[in-house]
Amino acid sequence: MNPSSSDADAADLPAAVTSEGYRITTDGDDETFFALCIEEPDSDDAWIMSDTVEGLDAMR
Repeated sequence: MNPSSSDADAADLPAAVTSEGYRITTDGDDETFFALCIEEPDSDDAWIMSDTVEGLDAMR
């Protein structure tokens, strides 16, 4: 059986990403917000961080 051109080798797959949630406090503990960071662990350039207003449970 020949693999089709849509079958990917393990080497062609993107690296796994990690995620981390943060609670960030500013202004002398007056303001608190939450942030989510998604990144590729082996790269200094492959990451994104986003602040969140509501938890994911509230968005469902």
